[in-house]
Amino acid sequence: MKQLLTLSQSEFDKIIEKRKSKVLIILVGMMLLGAGGLYFYVENNLNLTTISGSNFSVWILESLMGFILPFFAAMVIADSIAGESQVGTMANVYALPVTRQTMYVSKIIASLSYVAMIVGVIFVMTLMVGIVTTGLDILFSLGMILTTYLKAIAALGLVIACVGYLALWMKSSSMTLVVSTILFIVMNIFGLFIGTWDGLLPTTVIGSFDKIFTQNHMSLLVNMISYYIILIIIGIFKFQKKEV
Repeated sequence: MKQLLTLSQSEFDKIIEKRKSKVLIILVGMMLLGAGGLYFYVENNLNLTTISGSNFSVWILESLMGFILPFFAAMVIADSIAGESQVGTMANVYALPVTRQTMYVSKIIASLSYVAMIVGVIFVMTLMVGIVTTGLDILFSLGMILTTYLKAIAALGLVIACVGYLALWMKSSSMTLVVSTILFIVMNIFGLFIGTWDGLLPTTVIGSFDKIFTQNHMSLLVNMISYYIILIIIGIFKFQKKEV
């Protein structure tokens, strides 16, 4: 466990140090500033009540979860696995005195930690916008907002597990992103035609993240956990056989 935590921290540091990761955080910040400024202007200058402060935080998250945050999550894990294989730095990872199982899981954890950090930035910034715009009443909904954001992190972890496994078969991070984006779109379209069975698709679990832990949608939670277990296990097996 200590090796896993240490290696996960090392992988997380590598992600943070990359220019691409810093650009993603800046992009998220700019989008939130723009949305927050527009929300403040509409509420206070035009005297229009569009959404409450608490709903603003959730609305922003739901909007970003439609494609942007899953794409960011896919980008991070694709760069961590397929990207390192492409540039040859994966050989340095294989040379470490740890099992490949630990290496693979550490990359999943590090990528999820980075994505969780981005979600945390969104949480803090939208909360501040809500307080400035509508007052401290938003704090009464803090528990609900926080729970929704934690559900989003869990759903993004599923994205990372899916793309992490896919990246093991790809020769570059760009190819991984293209294939994963196509699969994401195809599964979303396919889900429109299979009715009640669409809950079996990973994209449905991700798209319905806010319902994951609700009593009437326990099947989503079961499906998510099942996908986590299956994808990580087969990912470990593939990573163990992967050539440098």
